[in-house]
Amino acid sequence: MSEGFTYQKSEKYNGYIVYDNTLEPIIETLDYTSTLDTWNSKKNAVIALTLWFEFLEQKRLDFQDAETEHIPEFRTWLKTPPEYRRRQNIKIMHKEPHITNETWMQYQSRVSKFYEQYVYPKFPNCNITFKKSVPYSPYDNSETFIFKSNVKIVSPLTKAIPVDTILKIIACCTNERDKLLIEFFYKSGIRRGELFNIDKEQFKHVPRGPSHPAFTMYIHDSFSPDEDKQTKTGGREVSISTSLAERISGYIDNTIDGRLTNKNEHHEIFTALKTVGKTKKGDPLKGGTIYNIFKKAAKKAGFPRYTIHDCRHSFVTNMFSKKVGIKDAMDQTGHKNTKTLFGYRSKSDNVTDEVLSMISELDTQFKVGK
Repeated sequence: MSEGFTYQKSEKYNGYIVYDNTLEPIIETLDYTSTLDTWNSKKNAVIALTLWFEFLEQKRLDFQDAETEHIPEFRTWLKTPPEYRRRQNIKIMHKEPHITNETWMQYQSRVSKFYEQYVYPKFPNCNITFKKSVPYSPYDNSETFIFKSNVKIVSPLTKAIPVDTILKIIACCTNERDKLLIEFFYKSGIRRGELFNIDKEQFKHVPRGPSHPAFTMYIHDSFSPDEDKQTKTGGREVSISTSLAERISGYIDNTIDGRLTNKNEHHEIFTALKTVGKTKKGDPLKGGTIYNIFKKAAKKAGFPRYTIHDCRHSFVTNMFSKKVGIKDAMDQTGHKNTKTLFGYRSKSDNVTDEVLSMISELDTQFKVGK
């Protein structure tokens, strides 16, 4: 008996066919793949189908009896390392996902086409659907693939980064720009794309003195057209510590990384340190570059599972640990609803003082850590 499902090319029938774990052919897969145009598309389709049929076999289901609710379970099953897939009630926390979201979407698309082009016409009572309606969708079509998994057997990671951990990550940065960049995300809670919506000119007007513990910066709504910089909730104001704002102002005024030497004028805060490909020294940083800056430092510090977006989770955690109210937290982070914040929710009457207290304490902790 074979250990799992396999597939094989069939020149005779001009397609690929999936074999189950007893080496019996699943004829329906050949009927489908023989209708595809190229051998590459046939193979890509059958790879996804092999995994889908193996998943269904473990669920003791025939392909025409699968339900829509099994799609998120399939995603979880795929993200689980193969050696753990046959275990019950497994938890994959502390493990890297076995597939990326992009790969998962490709698999789902190929399985979806198998059902649309082959299964539905021959089995009209099949109830599975790989798409769901999206009301008020910004796109022309009103449907999208089902890709979010709510399967209970997977325990999500707590993604808040402790202060001592973020300090270790910052210490592994190779230049002052990267250190300031990560600290800025950690202390502001902004989304990565929103960085491109902050006009550097506003940092020319940072207030001075102890009577101004916080500086309020404005995040524009899609200020720049060159990146995917959706704020999701429109423009908003975000408070950071005045001392951090002063350091950002100093970086903008004094950096000799190309902004001044190449007279590369733009509104964004952080710039490229050297010319790489089409990105010239002094150009605005790309979103992918920011992601890689953090991942490289986090990996070097021994915390590879953290990403730059976890700084946002950390900021929310810090707010609620100081009993900042949900409404004020949403104003600061720009969330549309409370669902994202439910894991950290708390209540407070004296919100303004709590926000300032949190900002001040974060600054103190950073100074102590250094």
